[in-house]
Amino acid sequence: IERAEFERKLEIQRQSISNQVEIFTRDVEKFKDRDVDLTGEKSNAEVLAGLGEILNKVKKDIVDMNEKETIMGNINLTEYPKIPQLEEMYTNFRRLWELSTQIINRIQNWSNNSIFLLDPETVESECVDMLKGASMLYGKMSKTYPKPAKKASALREKMLNFNKNIDLISSLCNKDLKDRHWEGICDIFGLKEINKEDKKFTLSYFESSDVLKLNEKLERLKDISQRATQEASNEKALNDMIALWEEQLFQTKEWKKTGTYVLLGTNVDELLILQEEHLLKTQTMKGSPFAEVIRPRILEWEQWLDRTAKIIDEWKKLQSSWTGLESVFTSEDILQQLPVEGALFREVDKAWRGLMQEAYSDQKVKKIMSNEKLKDMLEQCNSKLEQVNKRLNDYLETKRLAFCRFFFLGNEQLLQILSDAKEPLKVQDHIGNCFDGIGLLDFTAEKKIKGMISKEGEKVAIVSAVDPAKSKGMVELWLSEVEEQMIISIRSVIEKGMSEYTTMKREDCKALAN
Repeated sequence: IERAEFERKLEIQRQSISNQVEIFTRDVEKFKDRDVDLTGEKSNAEVLAGLGEILNKVKKDIVDMNEKETIMGNINLTEYPKIPQLEEMYTNFRRLWELSTQIINRIQNWSNNSIFLLDPETVESECVDMLKGASMLYGKMSKTYPKPAKKASALREKMLNFNKNIDLISSLCNKDLKDRHWEGICDIFGLKEINKEDKKFTLSYFESSDVLKLNEKLERLKDISQRATQEASNEKALNDMIALWEEQLFQTKEWKKTGTYVLLGTNVDELLILQEEHLLKTQTMKGSPFAEVIRPRILEWEQWLDRTAKIIDEWKKLQSSWTGLESVFTSEDILQQLPVEGALFREVDKAWRGLMQEAYSDQKVKKIMSNEKLKDMLEQCNSKLEQVNKRLNDYLETKRLAFCRFFFLGNEQLLQILSDAKEPLKVQDHIGNCFDGIGLLDFTAEKKIKGMISKEGEKVAIVSAVDPAKSKGMVELWLSEVEEQMIISIRSVIEKGMSEYTTMKREDCKALAN
């Protein structure tokens, strides 16, 4: 009895679902014959929304019924093959009428509200989506549902017509427009001024033939808007460059044990690369037809970049000279030989230390470059060090002429020898560069030279000891004595060897060799 009752109720549910499907089919198919009249769109959309609720209920009831049939052991579940087709037809109709409502509302809103409240990108994006939707629906229904397809075609045409206003909206709502641009726009419209707060300035207002003949004047409007965009782009690029230099810092490191600093080479190279890049960008911007309004700023920035490069180049040059000479002019011997040049170097040294202390304390490039006297100071320091270098080279030349083996040495090695003139043992490091066959000199406890040691370790005593102290710091004098004693001593050894060769036993020769 219970099973029979369950089967009876299940049959009632099947019949109810069939009735609902028939009603749904009938109501949906009414939309096959809708004409192209665009009135009453909202009610049509509402009807379709209601039908959607019916469709969802039917699908839910079918699932419920099939579950009950499964419980009863039915193998062949009840199916409604029309449902998928009906759902597709319903979905297309609903999209069509919802799209119709959307297009009418959007165009009405865009046309009758203040144009200056519109976002051009949003308007264009929504226009593209709605046009794409209308075209897609037309493609789906053109062969099966002629009247709805005609409706979709009408929507597509409506959007194509409205799209002609995109340039107008984009041009008037350009955020880059300045007062100077609005003067030109007012001239196009024949208006004294355009107050963005005035609600009369709608899209419909600007479309009216009394205010603007679009075909004749839109090109002028677009030209002003594009010019405003390009000018704003140039101004932003200029501001970005200036802001980037506000962040640039000089990086320094301690220089040996001098108590001052030098610039890091990698940092200087990066700054010069950035300067070159920005100078090229600035010069390109200067040639732009849209740069006229900010030309004074561009020229000022170009001069700043050019001046910065020159200052950094002078700074690098000074650093190279100063680091090369600093150790030289800490030697009292050099200072005694070159007192005038020593005084010049001390002047430069004082200026250098002050500059590097500033770069170390406040590393900002722009702030340091704001010192109008910096370039002149660097040029003067470089000029002084050029004089020092010239006199120093002349001085080194006299030393080389006094002791020709100094020609084998570079300036840095020679300067090191001269600065260590009173410390003969330190000169040892460079002996091998002056004398190809001598590795070291053999000194006594009193720092007198008593012999020579080859690079292979062979020792040869010199005939007469050389006393560097007697030269009073004149290193070329005692090295000349070493050269003289080298010749005399080697000659003496050779003569002695020749005389003893015939009389010395072979075993003794071997012993001497070992």
